[in-house]
Amino acid sequence: VPMQPKVTGLSMLPDGFFQITAEGTPSLAYDVEYRNDVAAGMWLLLTNLTANPGTGALNFIDPEAANLAQRFYRFTLP
Repeated sequence: VPMQPKVTGLSMLPDGFFQITAEGTPSLAYDVEYRNDVAAGMWLLLTNLTANPGTGALNFIDPEAANLAQRFYRFTLP
């Protein structure tokens, strides 16, 4: 049974990029979706990630975050 990723880290990098680390089901593909207003708008696909086959680790860096006041993310199954 695929598990919803558990976020293990959130950080703003020195270049202004935003990094999310998480643990999911090993080798499972996930979509990373975003929206800039948590209460309004559709969730949009940002990228696809595949969890590490051995550990299930997921690592995502959003370079666009450097130019935004806020952005919200979620992991979904494709």
